[in-house]
Amino acid sequence: MATKIQKRRDTAANWAAVNPVLAQGEEGLELDTGKEKVGNGTTNWNSLPYKTLGLTPSVIGAATAAQGAKADTAIQPGDAALSDAREWSADTISQAEAEAGAATTRRAFTAARVFQAVAAWWAGSAAATALAGKVDSTDTRLSDPRTPTAHKTSHATGGTDALTPADIGAATAAQGAKADSAVQPAGLTKAAVGLGNADNTSDADKPISTATATALAGKVGTVTTGITGAGQITNMVSISQANYDAIPTKNAQTLYVISG
Repeated sequence: MATKIQKRRDTAANWAAVNPVLAQGEEGLELDTGKEKVGNGTTNWNSLPYKTLGLTPSVIGAATAAQGAKADTAIQPGDAALSDAREWSADTISQAEAEAGAATTRRAFTAARVFQAVAAWWAGSAAATALAGKVDSTDTRLSDPRTPTAHKTSHATGGTDALTPADIGAATAAQGAKADSAVQPAGLTKAAVGLGNADNTSDADKPISTATATALAGKVGTVTTGITGAGQITNMVSISQANYDAIPTKNAQTLYVISG
């Protein structure tokens, strides 16, 4: 007689209600769904995964369930939302909001609102403040027929737009006066600076300073006078007493200075 092997089987509801633990390798079949589970000896039925063939959407080139859900809600070609004539349904921003420039939500802008926003920004900008009162393109002073006005009076000392010599790279009046009274190179001679006799004064007549005269006072000259029998001293040496005594004949024109 042939052996018949039957799997454990029941309806999905009964399996869930009993929630048994299948032995390791034991299979269980849901009769009404055809799904199977394989036990591991520890996990209850409800926590076991259904038996699969190891196939995934990527294996068989199919989309995932999540991708399928996205496809169901995606805009399809020909949808009115993709029409060239589609209008943005957002509310148009108000003039006050455009000028304040503080709104952060997406709103529709018209050309007028853009102009109003830019005009409001410019009115409160530092650039507008800096240019306030300045000449603009419509000022008559910029017209071709305009005759230039002399500025001598306004630029003079005390004028509304007075210039200083430094502004135009000129010398001051005081410097000009000094220049007029200064000795010019053409008239600069030794006599003009008090040196008229600088090239014809003999050596004997050339003056020396008081300090030099004081230092030389009382010094003995190279030719002695007033000393009987004294001759001219032409040499001076510093020598010890022993070396001086060892000189057999002393030189009459040499001054011997005995050192320590």
